[in-house]
Amino acid sequence: MRFGMDRVAAHERELTNYAIRRLQDIPGLSLYGPSWQDVLAGTEDRLGVFSFNLKGHSYVEVASVLANEWGVGVRSGCFCAHLYVAHLLGISEEDSTEARERLIAGLPVELPGMVRASIGLATSRDDIDRLASGLLAIARGDIRATYSKTASGDMEPISSAHEFEAHGLSFL
Repeated sequence: MRFGMDRVAAHERELTNYAIRRLQDIPGLSLYGPSWQDVLAGTEDRLGVFSFNLKGHSYVEVASVLANEWGVGVRSGCFCAHLYVAHLLGISEEDSTEARERLIAGLPVELPGMVRASIGLATSRDDIDRLASGLLAIARGDIRATYSKTASGDMEPISSAHEFEAHGLSFL
């Protein structure tokens, strides 16, 4: 509270605009939600929360690589907002019902989802640059570790012997 909410809001607004400009340059990245162009034009104000997918990569893989190779914490899946995520992804009620029934029956199912990054009071332009650099590396296929899927559906590196610092700095 010592900074004042106006200052906090201005910080988030400035970083949100910066993040939109950086993320739009990532090939194959789809940002979800209302038009981000309206934010850049100054006609709409939005929270600094970005939901996205990267073509050719599952949301689980993107989140794992960002965390393990780039030190970027994101969330992945449906974020306790399953209906909204299904709406944003254009998943029909029939497909949702089929996936739910397969899950209940214990059958294999690829659950839909996306990755979410959020801007907070401690977030800086450097943090946004690291996120964008990590996404660009993933889009280019520059993934250093080998990952395997765990029983819970997450992905973990088989070996943690990758050069985190050198990998991260080479794209900034």
